[in-house]
Amino acid sequence: MKRLILLLTVLLPGILMNSQKVESTWSATPLLMDGSSADWDGMLKEYNSKAKMFYEVLNDDEYLFLRFQISDETAKNQFMMAGFEIDFSDKGRPKLKASIKFPAMERSNDKQREGSREDMRSNNSQQRGGQGQEKPDILNKYILQASFAGIEGFKRQQGLIQNKQNPDTPFTYGLKGDKNKNIILEIRIPFTELFEEGQSMDQMAKSKLKITPKLLALKQSSMGQGQGQQGGMASRGGMGGGMGSGMGGGMGGPGMGSGGGPGGGMRQGGSSQQSTSSQQSFTLKVKLTQGE
Repeated sequence: MKRLILLLTVLLPGILMNSQKVESTWSATPLLMDGSSADWDGMLKEYNSKAKMFYEVLNDDEYLFLRFQISDETAKNQFMMAGFEIDFSDKGRPKLKASIKFPAMERSNDKQREGSREDMRSNNSQQRGGQGQEKPDILNKYILQASFAGIEGFKRQQGLIQNKQNPDTPFTYGLKGDKNKNIILEIRIPFTELFEEGQSMDQMAKSKLKITPKLLALKQSSMGQGQGQQGGMASRGGMGGGMGSGMGGGMGGPGMGSGGGPGGGMRQGGSSQQSTSSQQSFTLKVKLTQGE
């Protein structure tokens, strides 16, 4: 018992420090989910030093909007090579426990897997203005593969959502690299996916909504080959043509399948693994804003 109390004494302050209260910004005009920061009103308002990302939470009377910008090289590599997840929870009634999962970059064979570290080094060199790099930009390569994200636990829709789908699609996201090679991610979620239908804006504003963005742990085998976090999403929908059952094994073609969910980014033979970048996460206690 004493040992448990001591452990809580050590861990609890760090957990609380990484939980932030955020009041969303009211959006008076429709927001375009195109993965571009061109229509943003200046820089994003919030920054988390642990995950090294800028973010902003907005809403109108129908949607919750999330914006992320990742400029740090280590954080960008972790996003692409291990995957990114956003968890949603609300202890109200009925309870909410949902997630959006962006898979890691696909590595379909051993030769490609062995090149993951070289890809990251090449990406870092490009960001520093390195000379003589003939390899394709790893960020653009990732964006081309990141056509879908998995969703589970929401009120209505399960399975997959598509990157930069029809502007009229309610539940969607935009993921893109900007001219400065920053990762830009915008997400639009209908309130009907988070709350019971028929709730007023006043009722939703009183909710205890928590949002937890997570850069998943990047692992590396004893052979020095990069690997994304195994395990992952159990969504109803799946993706064929490279995603196998669900999204297991990374990202692939747009073919839709059924069953399972992503087993996480890159697969790796062998059993000896060690974490080279630990999971980085933070929790937002969100207070929704009511329009004037």
